Amino acid sequence: MFPNPDGITDSTVISPPDNRRWERICWWLAVVASVLLIAFTWTGYSNNSFHLDDIHTIVENPSLRPEFPLARIFSTTRATSSLAEYAAYRPLTTLTYAIDTRIGGPGDQTVFQLDSFLWFFITLFVVHGLVRSMPGAGPFFGLLAATLCAVHPLASQALNYTSQRHLLIRTAGMALSLLVFVIWPSRMPPEFWFPVRRIPRNYLDILIRRLRTLVSRIWKFLLRTSPPFYLVPLVFGLLADPGAAVFPLILIVWIKLFEPEKSLRKVIPSAVVCGIWWIAHTAMTWSSGAAIRPPLTDWWLTQPGVALDYVAAFFYPRNLMADSGVQTLPGISAPMIAGVAGLAGLIALAFYTSRHNGWKIVSFGIWWFLIALIPEFLIPQHDAEVLARGFAAGIGLAIAVTGLAVMIVAWFRKHEQFRVAGAGLVAIVALSGLAVLGNLTHGRNIVWQSQDYLWSDVLEQQPNNARALLNYGRVQITGGDVEAGYKSLEKARAAQPRDAEIELEMAQFAEAAGKADAEQHFRRAIDMAPSSSFPPARYAEWLLLKQRTEDAEKEANRALALDSDGIAGRRAVIAVLVAERRWQDLEKFSNQTIELTPGAPDGHRGLRVARTALQEISNAEKLARTEPNPEHLLQLSSVYMQNGRFDEGIAACQAALKIQPQLAEAWSNISVGYHMMGKIDESIAALREAIRIRPDLRGLQDNLAAELRARGPTTK
Repeated sequence: MFPNPDGITDSTVISPPDNRRWERICWWLAVVASVLLIAFTWTGYSNNSFHLDDIHTIVENPSLRPEFPLARIFSTTRATSSLAEYAAYRPLTTLTYAIDTRIGGPGDQTVFQLDSFLWFFITLFVVHGLVRSMPGAGPFFGLLAATLCAVHPLASQALNYTSQRHLLIRTAGMALSLLVFVIWPSRMPPEFWFPVRRIPRNYLDILIRRLRTLVSRIWKFLLRTSPPFYLVPLVFGLLADPGAAVFPLILIVWIKLFEPEKSLRKVIPSAVVCGIWWIAHTAMTWSSGAAIRPPLTDWWLTQPGVALDYVAAFFYPRNLMADSGVQTLPGISAPMIAGVAGLAGLIALAFYTSRHNGWKIVSFGIWWFLIALIPEFLIPQHDAEVLARGFAAGIGLAIAVTGLAVMIVAWFRKHEQFRVAGAGLVAIVALSGLAVLGNLTHGRNIVWQSQDYLWSDVLEQQPNNARALLNYGRVQITGGDVEAGYKSLEKARAAQPRDAEIELEMAQFAEAAGKADAEQHFRRAIDMAPSSSFPPARYAEWLLLKQRTEDAEKEANRALALDSDGIAGRRAVIAVLVAERRWQDLEKFSNQTIELTPGAPDGHRGLRVARTALQEISNAEKLARTEPNPEHLLQLSSVYMQNGRFDEGIAACQAALKIQPQLAEAWSNISVGYHMMGKIDESIAALREAIRIRPDLRGLQDNLAAELRARGPTTK
């Protein structure tokens, strides 16, 4: 129970003793209705899949694999994502992902979604406690606020988008910190009491009595010294996401609205912790995010309009989309002016409602909404608008709506003739509204079940949405409809001509669609994102398929230079070293990769390949050294040839010929070595010698004819 400032619940104030039993019945009926509605709303939620940023944050993130030490998650900003440009310090959030991976594996969405729902439930519980602790509210209104947050369609954006879990944990941490600040120590009981026997019967009874005395003394000491326990959940919130650093502003609003007798000096501890954390995090990650960060001015001019979009999505959640397609506004424009005017109106409304006692809960909710958006307002992100952010901030709007309900009920209570009917009317309206929202959310959950559903839904509402066209094109191509998928990619490029990700996808699927401009797309992607390691890494992998090893090595090294710790660049370098059969270099580089990122699968794969090849060479060398007969020397030459050591392979064959000069197989292997080294004349001579010794040896004549064609006519 969280009593209100008067020390008693709202229902106790207005109800005579005869009505207490009916209030308890109504309370439990409301709880049951809320639980049933939430259960219906989220039926089928765990069937959904990973989308958007979930791929680099979870699916491809090597920091989540069992090989990666959990302790290192707290010592690096790179554990958040497999892409350097998304580096952030969210160790608690990343730790929850790593634990989910260890429980269910990297591809098991069910475990991740259940974990997110657990944090969602904690958030709802804390919101319930926070609202019921507000003056004039009580348990029923706390339940209303929590249920509204639980069944609102914006919640589907936060829960189904797994990589946005940090917003849930951040919100839970801030709300719990505020709740602890409110109830500790003024609303705590003066004694920590539990029953003991008046006359002890055994030693256990004596021990329990002594324990109660000790606990009571500790409890009184804590009440007297009043340590700032509210900082504990705040630190957890900061570890989940640095956006929790706005908590001191929310605390100031609470004190000004509900506890003006308290000094603002009580905000100083949280302000110091949050300020240091925010500055440190910004310094650690500012340079890494430059590749995806739009210009500051454009971002700041866009965000007021985005805030109004979140308000519209909260009060009219009919046309929600996984990607709204909102882009940053370049300079002064009509949408920018409208956004600034609307945001100014919200701020004015928050100030106006704060002046009237009955409207203070509404004012607090509006301030919560505005303050919760500050982190994303200040620091530019890859996406201008993400509706999951709207849910985290929208909790404030849910509180504001609850405050409005508190005012309506209070008005009915002042008029005896409307008291019962008014309470019933409010309950019916609230339940009906929640049921409608729950049904909408239930429908939104289905949309997130697959990439096909998700992007089809976006394209139905925005046919020219570039992100939707890109992802839907991927779905079509993966499903086998290459022609239609590539057309979707071309439409995406027409809608957003300067997007490196679209160019990369077009490069990857150009040849499958019968196009011959794959390389041009790769080069354009590199030009569009010059500081990103991803385009040159993908280009290097394509060049390897074309057997252009030298060019591939150049691009792989470029990717590595751009991001020495990045998985993309290191994967490309490992692929080049494998293609060039440079096993010692591969072993060394793979070990470095594993040391940097223990969970990197490419590092472990490269190390296995290198060690297998080196062990095979070592075994063949040992056998040829201990028993240097023609058979073992031929085997050694074959191993050398397979691993690109052609000079040594030829030398092994020549050693075999010294023992057995008429060994046609040795001359055949020598021709292979000269061919791979580009020495066609020497290869032809070796083949002719092999044919002279064994004209019946299979394939020699065909190889000789091929070499003669490759050399072409000779002049005397």
